[in-house]
Amino acid sequence: MNRIVCFTRSEPFRALARSLAGFSVSVLETTAELAKRIVEETDLLCLVVHLPSREPYWDRFFSSLKLSFPLLNVLIVRPDQEGGELPYPSLLGSPEDPALSGKVAAFLQSLQTKEKRRHQRFDWPLMGSWVRKGESERSFRVRSISSSGAFLESESFFPAAGTTATLRIQFLDFQLLTGCQALEKRAPAGALPAGFGVRFTDLSDASRKVVDSIIEDELIMSLTEPNKPLKPPSIQ
Repeated sequence: MNRIVCFTRSEPFRALARSLAGFSVSVLETTAELAKRIVEETDLLCLVVHLPSREPYWDRFFSSLKLSFPLLNVLIVRPDQEGGELPYPSLLGSPEDPALSGKVAAFLQSLQTKEKRRHQRFDWPLMGSWVRKGESERSFRVRSISSSGAFLESESFFPAAGTTATLRIQFLDFQLLTGCQALEKRAPAGALPAGFGVRFTDLSDASRKVVDSIIEDELIMSLTEPNKPLKPPSIQ
């Protein structure tokens, strides 16, 4: 069943969302519930947001959403073009309009399921050290980290795919130390500069759970408080 999360505070739009045949629809009305569901739902086909009016909060929310969940399909439903363009596809119409339900259903049916999120990722301002026996230690900015791996920003050093090393990542009050294996070199793409990915090879289950928990908390915070400055997380 294709899973849809719908945000609205309108009773007519709630009725419209629940009438969508062929989809499993969850209707939410608080931004806290919305952020939590986005982070926890790993098999989400689309997020539908009903915006009766344009509020500054949503511009910040959508910017944060696009950065943290670049693969997530989003549809915005609004009554008119007031406020200008939005970063996601939008449909115009009132929930009282019988034609709107068909337009929303047609959009959802046109979606192709994109890459599944196996592990949540977050892009903190972190630093890490790459260490191999007999070689000088190298420092990198660590980007887009998850409990399964990370992306190391680099303009000149690109180890061959499969190269193994020890990686140390510095958080606010703790370090993550793990073996890693280099992945393919990557050119700049979207919010990420040039560099290469690494896959963690010997992170303990306990450490993975800690990283997953910290990332989920930060993702929720980034959506509920999108203006909050990013800083390395703490386990305190």
